[in-house]
Amino acid sequence: MFGLLFPGPSIVLFTKDELKLFNGVDRDSIYLSILGEVYDVTTGKFYSKDGDYGFFAGKDFSRGFATGEPAKDSSEEELVLDLTPKLVADIGGWRKFYRKHKDYFFVGRLIGVYYDSQGQPTEILDQVEAMLEEESDRRAAIKQLNKEIPLCNSRWNKGEGTSLWCQNEMISDGRHLVPRKYFVELSQNERCACVELQRAIHDPETFKKYDNCPEEETMCVRF
Repeated sequence: MFGLLFPGPSIVLFTKDELKLFNGVDRDSIYLSILGEVYDVTTGKFYSKDGDYGFFAGKDFSRGFATGEPAKDSSEEELVLDLTPKLVADIGGWRKFYRKHKDYFFVGRLIGVYYDSQGQPTEILDQVEAMLEEESDRRAAIKQLNKEIPLCNSRWNKGEGTSLWCQNEMISDGRHLVPRKYFVELSQNERCACVELQRAIHDPETFKKYDNCPEEETMCVRF
């Protein structure tokens, strides 16, 4: 039998050498690990030796769920703390995918970076979970901001340039929305925002008018 079985709830623990055997060649079953959670993905043809994602089999290649390609250095396969919060969130999304997939199932934990020899979360996993929570909160805040300050509609045409507009007829509370250049600190990105006209006038540093665009118009055409 491979792995150590701990009581109460019972969780099988794998060493790296044990997990390595579940690659569809040394063992018929194919296991992979993500953030230290081991899943049986035998039914997934992608993870076979000749499959597109065969390099995930028999190991924890958490980093690969963000990069999408084989690791150049096997010593870095599990490590993710140096990645951006967005990429770590992508990995967290994949972990959620395996947790919920009807054809893949959880079989245990991998002793190493994310779980110790007793199957308990390590400090590194705690840091990853904190990054995931922080990124989740950030995305929720951006989603709420997009409700309060909606994005512009946009269209590009070779002959006409880029059109930006706000559909005031869709606003039920009578607001007059105009397109403005808006820097979103939460995402560190600039976007076109539909801003209430008076707010835009009173805060021109936050909501910058596009060049050659009339101040009160709901549509702006830029070349």
